[in-house]
Amino acid sequence: MIQKVSLPQDWAEELLKMAERDKKEAVQSCAAFVQEAREKIKEINIKLQRLLDAYLEQDIDREEYRARKAKLISEKKDAGGENNRS
Repeated sequence: MIQKVSLPQDWAEELLKMAERDKKEAVQSCAAFVQEAREKIKEINIKLQRLLDAYLEQDIDREEYRARKAKLISEKKDAGGENNRS
């Protein structure tokens, strides 16, 4: 009875191989996404530092500084950098 509904051995092996390939592709895709997010957060941190420098050198006023900083912090959160504060 069980043989009637069981999966042939060669099919099972092929399905396992396909699952392994899918797993490897998912890991690679995830790693690429994480790397991209890290790079985006790094760029935003650099922009935040430049913004702070401009404010401290009085090249921009306080309101403009706050508005730009809020925008960059929002972008940073969107990129997954909630825990990285500047």
